[in-house]
Amino acid sequence: MRSLISRALTVLLTVAFATGSASDVRAIPSLTIVELNAGSNSSLAFWGDSAVLGDKIIFGADDGVHGFEVWVADATASEPTMVKDILTGGISDSSYPSGFTRFGDYVYFNATDGVHGYELWRTDGTTDGTTLVKDIDDGVEYSSPSYLTVVGDTLYFVASDGVHGQEVWMSDGTAAGTVLAADLNTTAPNTGSDGAELIAHGGDLWLRANNGIDGGELVRISGTTVTDYDLHSGPLSSNPTQFFSHSDGYLYFQAYDLATGVELYRANSASGPALIQDIEVGASDSAPNDFEAFNGRIYFAAGTDANGRELWSTDGTSVRSEADIWSGSASSNPAELTVLGSMLYYSADDASNRELHRFDGTTDHLVGEIYVSGSSYPISLTPVGDALYLVASDGSTTGLARVDAASGAISFFAPPGTSAFIGCMCSTVLKQLGGRIFAPTYNDEIGSEYSYIDESTYVLPETNRGDFAVGGWVVLVAALTSVAGVTLRRVESQHG
Repeated sequence: MRSLISRALTVLLTVAFATGSASDVRAIPSLTIVELNAGSNSSLAFWGDSAVLGDKIIFGADDGVHGFEVWVADATASEPTMVKDILTGGISDSSYPSGFTRFGDYVYFNATDGVHGYELWRTDGTTDGTTLVKDIDDGVEYSSPSYLTVVGDTLYFVASDGVHGQEVWMSDGTAAGTVLAADLNTTAPNTGSDGAELIAHGGDLWLRANNGIDGGELVRISGTTVTDYDLHSGPLSSNPTQFFSHSDGYLYFQAYDLATGVELYRANSASGPALIQDIEVGASDSAPNDFEAFNGRIYFAAGTDANGRELWSTDGTSVRSEADIWSGSASSNPAELTVLGSMLYYSADDASNRELHRFDGTTDHLVGEIYVSGSSYPISLTPVGDALYLVASDGSTTGLARVDAASGAISFFAPPGTSAFIGCMCSTVLKQLGGRIFAPTYNDEIGSEYSYIDESTYVLPETNRGDFAVGGWVVLVAALTSVAGVTLRRVESQHG
């Protein structure tokens, strides 16, 4: 790699909110932006998925020279490197890797080299260790492996070989050991069961699939044994989704039945699926989702006509309402339920705005108004050590917030530049490796680029340790001398 062009930006927008004493006020860590694609072009690093492999994180990015390819970074190096230019030929030729999934000593993914179409690949983070596993659909046709899921010593995924349609495959990591696991739909050639939402549970693979007769239903694959559970009898689909594997031995999910609507179910290999409770009695839907284990129960969001969509929980046999956050029939729509320490955090609406809330096992609490005059819309809640990181808006930009688990103190900062924000339109924004948090950062000057912060650098500065009068919510604009800054680095083209 050629030398890096580095310059420090003198802009740091930091607002620290404290609910307690001055000891709650902390400096925020340094935000480092690494420009992989020079100028205003976007590398789109971390717009898609990623996977951790030991002390490395594997992801996709476009450096403006080689197209969108496989990259690797770690929690100590200041810049990432491209692993391999799988589809050579320049900026218009990209292998578009996706579906990164750790399995054994490798990360497996879907990509094309222009010869074999989109097929199953793997990498150990090195050029020589990045290879095609198998050309499942021979030639330039593509099998498009998706829903890569590890169950014990087997990697399962959905792919098409051009004969069976989209079906479930399995691999031990070798070409010979990559075979069709189950042809679930045999009603016609090359039809496929369109398997989706694969999940490991109880040593088996569970998924939603259509065998061509019963519609989209719950399926369990255990070795060579396939069990199809027809929850909604006949050709109509129950469409099970929102799978959540719990340590009590059950798989929790929502599914549809004509009599009850979309409601809460659980299943295991011994007893199969069963309705736990018809929360919104009758054919209307409660549509439970966003399951999270907390305080010996499973919490989730569900809706009723009387109370709207609110916070509920189950012990596996019955359910109870936990909090009517927006009282009455209005919905708070709790989302991204995430446990940190002794609290359950989530994004929710009340009669005022959509902000970060937490539940202590008894009562819902507003953590703080990141945007005091409107909704901050928190997303991508990510526990890192004793802190919760999330992406939110302060009214002028979308930035990064850090919540201290002990005090509830919030620190917020925004990326520099014109029209700047942290995040993307992908489903998950923040990625974590050790104490380093990765995120895509955008501004008009550099486009969407790779950035990171280090939780380990988050320390209480001496300048903020003295007595400080705090009453209610106090806003402290931290001096540049007592907080870390923002650094921009540029990585010049590699392997060229």
